[in-house]
Amino acid sequence: MDENRRRAHHDVVGAPSEPRPMDAVDVRGVAEALDDGDRDTTWWYDPTTGQVEMGVAEWMADEFGDEDEPRDRGLVPIESYGSRAAYGDMAMFAAAVSDRRAADLLQRALEGRGAFRRFRDTLHEFDDLVGPWRAYAQARSELRAIDWLVNEGHVDPADAGVATATRDAAASSILESVGHTSGLRLDVTDIAGRWADIEAVVDGGHDVTLLRGGEPWATITRT
Repeated sequence: MDENRRRAHHDVVGAPSEPRPMDAVDVRGVAEALDDGDRDTTWWYDPTTGQVEMGVAEWMADEFGDEDEPRDRGLVPIESYGSRAAYGDMAMFAAAVSDRRAADLLQRALEGRGAFRRFRDTLHEFDDLVGPWRAYAQARSELRAIDWLVNEGHVDPADAGVATATRDAAASSILESVGHTSGLRLDVTDIAGRWADIEAVVDGGHDVTLLRGGEPWATITRT
């Protein structure tokens, strides 16, 4: 690294950055970084530009003589959340699907090792679910990214609130579209007031999904 560049990097590191508006941040890039479980890659957020950079693990940088040190340029490491959050997205999506065969196969795919590959392969047996799943997974991933940006102080909280609400609504709408076009979805606190609707839906051969805390809790099915 030449001396001029080194001085520039030092200046960037020494200057604190202000929170950025959401539309000036690469939310999708942060989302990808948080979901990436590859130990050979590293991800960095640049507070001065709102952009994300991908790098290589330290052992690879040493082996190939890469002298670039992202921290010297004021970049912030983005540590992966691992697979647990993405696995939870798959489980939530599978539980919301009203097609009983599809839901059963997707839930079975999530059992044991290799769940991500099996879920993806099973999903492609049901073409009408592929698009909604991708959109749902993206919305959920970006929600985690926004949460990370807020916690790290990189974005304006007011902007983040709007962005979060938008993606929350999108994720909920997608679950509605794949699972409850012919069924019913309601909170457990609404059971008494909606009992007539519940009976009608179940008598019609469809499921009623009960929510608790905004998440699927139980299903009423005609036997």
